[in-house]
Amino acid sequence: MSTPAYLIDAPMNNTNKHLLNLLNRFNLQLHVAAEDGDAEQTHELLVAGADANATVDEESWTPLMIAAQGEHVETMCALLAAGANPNAAKKGGWTALMSAAMHGHTEAVRLLLDAGAKPDTAEAGDGFTALMYAAQGGHIEAIRVLLAASANANTRDSAGRTALMLAADQGHAAAVSVLLTAGANPHTFDADGGWTALLLAARRGCSEAIQLLLQAGVSVDAADTYSVTPLMYAAAGSHEEALRLLLEAGANVEATDTAGVTALMYAADGGHEETLRLLLEAGANVDATDTAGVTALIRTLNNRHAGTARLLIDAGADVNAAVKDSGITALLLATQNGQTDVVRLLLHTGADAGAITKGGITALMLAETNGLAEIAQLLRAAMR
Repeated sequence: MSTPAYLIDAPMNNTNKHLLNLLNRFNLQLHVAAEDGDAEQTHELLVAGADANATVDEESWTPLMIAAQGEHVETMCALLAAGANPNAAKKGGWTALMSAAMHGHTEAVRLLLDAGAKPDTAEAGDGFTALMYAAQGGHIEAIRVLLAASANANTRDSAGRTALMLAADQGHAAAVSVLLTAGANPHTFDADGGWTALLLAARRGCSEAIQLLLQAGVSVDAADTYSVTPLMYAAAGSHEEALRLLLEAGANVEATDTAGVTALMYAADGGHEETLRLLLEAGANVDATDTAGVTALIRTLNNRHAGTARLLIDAGADVNAAVKDSGITALLLATQNGQTDVVRLLLHTGADAGAITKGGITALMLAETNGLAEIAQLLRAAMR
C-alpha cells in the first residue's frame, strides 16, 4: 500500500502530519521485520498501511530485497501478496532476485521467479545478472532454477564475462558442468584481456573444470591477449594436477607469450620445483630465452630461487648464458644473492668465473664488495 493520495494532496495540518509520520514509522518497521524474517509482524504492518515497496534509505532497498537476502520465504510471501514489486531495483540496478541468487537462496529465487521476476535483468554498473551471481558463488540449485526459468547462459557483463567464466574463475566445477550442459559457450573471450573459461580455470588450478572444458572442445592452447596460455597460468600458479592434464591434452610446452616467456620460465620465476620437473620431463627447452635474451636459469636466480636453479643446472642449462643488454650471468646473480652452494655448482658445471658484464663488473668484484669471503675464495680458485 502506498501513501494515500488524500494525504499527498492535502494541506499539511497537524492531523495529516501525524498520519504521514505514522506511515513512515510503519515503513521503517517493515524493513526491520523483513530483515528479521518476522512474517507475522510484516503482515500486521502491511495491514496497518505500511508500503510493501517502501524505501527508507539512500540506496533504495525495498523490504522484499531485504527479506530475499535472508531467505525469509514467509516474509517474502506476505510482501508479494501485498503488492511488492519483484523487479524493483535499488541504486545500481540491484534486485531481490540478484540478492537471493548471490547467497544461494534457492527457494527465494524460485518464489521470485514465480512472482514474475525477470531472470536476465542486469545491474547498471558491472552488468551482472542473477545467474552470474549464482555461478560466481557456485550455487548449483539456484543456477538450475534460473536456467529452468530461461535465464540466458551466455549473457555477458560489462567486461564481456559470462556466468561460465565466473564459475571457472572461482573453481566451481559443478557449476561449470551445469552451465555447459545448458548450452554455455566455452569458447567465449572476455573484453578485458581475452580471458576464456579455460584460462580462468587454469589460473585457479581447478582440474575438474579444466577437464570439462577440454571435453567441451576448447583448444588447450587458446591464449589471452598477451599470448599467455592455460599451461603458462598453471605453471605460474604451481598447479601441478592442472599442469598434468594440460600436458596430457597436448599443450604446447614451448609456446611463448608476447614477451617470449615460456611455461618453464613462469615456473622458474615462482621457484616451483615440482612444476619445473614436470615441464622438463615434458621436453621443455631449458635454454629458451625471452625477448630480452633471459633464460629460465637467470630468471629464477634473479628471484633468488636456489632449488629451481639447481634443477635447471642438473637438466643441462647453459651456465654461461648472458642477458643481451647487460651481460649478466647466472654466476653473477648467485654471487650477488650470496648463494654459496649455487655458485659452487655453477663453477663445477663450467661457469666462467671471469665473465664480465657490459658494465665491467665481475662476480669476484661483487663478492669482495659485499664481504662474501667464501664465494670470493671459490671464484679465485676457479680463475687459477
